[in-house]
Amino acid sequence: MRNGHNYTMKINYQLYIITLVLGLIISGVNHAQSVVITEVLTSEVLQRHDRVIGNIKASSEANLAVRESGYVVQIFVNEGSRVKTGDSLLKLDDQRLKSSLAQAEAEVKQAEALLAQRQTELFNAQADVTAYTYSAKKQAISKRQLRLAETERNRIKAMIDEVKALIVAKQAQVELLTIRLTDLLLTAPFSGVVIERFAELGEWFVQGQTAISLIKDNQLEAWLEVPERFANTLVLKPKEKITLQVNNIATEATVQATIRKVDNRARTFILIASFNNTQYRWMTGMSALAWLPVSQKRAVFTVSQNALIQNNHGYQVFQVTSTEAGEIAVAVPVDILFYQKNRVAITSPQLSVGNHIVVEGNERLMPGPVTAVHESKQIQASKSSQR
Repeated sequence: MRNGHNYTMKINYQLYIITLVLGLIISGVNHAQSVVITEVLTSEVLQRHDRVIGNIKASSEANLAVRESGYVVQIFVNEGSRVKTGDSLLKLDDQRLKSSLAQAEAEVKQAEALLAQRQTELFNAQADVTAYTYSAKKQAISKRQLRLAETERNRIKAMIDEVKALIVAKQAQVELLTIRLTDLLLTAPFSGVVIERFAELGEWFVQGQTAISLIKDNQLEAWLEVPERFANTLVLKPKEKITLQVNNIATEATVQATIRKVDNRARTFILIASFNNTQYRWMTGMSALAWLPVSQKRAVFTVSQNALIQNNHGYQVFQVTSTEAGEIAVAVPVDILFYQKNRVAITSPQLSVGNHIVVEGNERLMPGPVTAVHESKQIQASKSSQR
C-alpha cells in the first residue's frame, strides 16, 4: 500500500510541475512583447536595374598565318610573350627569294642598257630621215629610199616602247620579290600577348598556315547576354557608362554596341561593353556581371533588404501602427520591383510614405503588440549616405 501511495504522489507532483510550466508560458505570451527596430518608409526616384551575365573577350584576336611557304629559321616568341605592334614573331628561310630578287634586279639593268642602245639607234634613224627628206625635195633620191628610212625609224620607236614595257615588268617583279622577302618575317599587327605558338624551328609551313595566335588583352570586351524581354526597355546608348563586376572587382565599362539578334535557344541578345585592362587583372573567358537600367526613372517605395520576409505566398513586411492599446505589428504583402544595392524597391496599395517598417527583430515576429524603437531621420539619412 505504501508503494502505491508513493506512486500516486509522484504522478500528482509531475502533473503539478507541468501545469505550473504551462501557466508560466501562457503568462509570458500574454505579457511579453517583441522588441523591434523600424525605419520610416520613403519614396525615392530610381531606375530599375536588372542583373545580366556574360563573358570576357579580347578586343582583338588573330590567328597569324605566314604569307609565304618555307621552313622556319628563327622564332622570337613563346606562349605568354608580350609583344608590341611591329615586333618580330618568326622568320622563314629567304635564300631562294634573295637569289630571285638579285636576278630580277640584274634583268632591270640589262633592259635599261638595251633602252639606251635603242634610243641611240633612234637618234641616228631620225637623222637619216631628215637627210633623206631634204634630198627627196631636191629629187636627189627616190621616194622609196625615204620610205625605207621612215620605216626603220618607226621600227626602232616600237622597239623602244617594247623595252620600256619590259623595264616596267621587271621593276614590278623586283617590287613583288621585295614584298615577298618582307613577308617571310611575321610581325605583330597589334600589341598583345601570344596565347599559342604552332611553329618549331626547321618546320615547313605552307602559305596561309597559322603560326601564332595573338590577343590584345589591355582592352577587353564584355559580351553581356540580355534577356529578350528587355529589348524595348533597355535604356542604354553607345558610349554610355556601366559598372561591371569581374572576378569580384568592379570596373567602369563603355557601351559599344547592341547586336540586335536574339539567340533561338537562350532567348537573349548581346550587349558589348569595353573596358581597360592595363593592369592585366582579368583574362579572356572570365564571366562578367552587370546591372543594366531597364526602365525610366520613377518614384518608388524603398526599404532595407532586412525588412523583407518571405513566406509561401511571396514577400511581406511588418508595419508598426499605433493604437489606443499601444503599438502593434501588421503583416503587409508587397511586390518586389527591383533591387538597388542593399535597398529594395517595393509596391503595395496598403503602404504610404511615412509608415514605420520593421527592419530588425522581424525574423520570428507574429502580428500583434510590439515594443518598437524608431530610427530617427538623422540615423536613416546617415545610413543612406553610407549605401
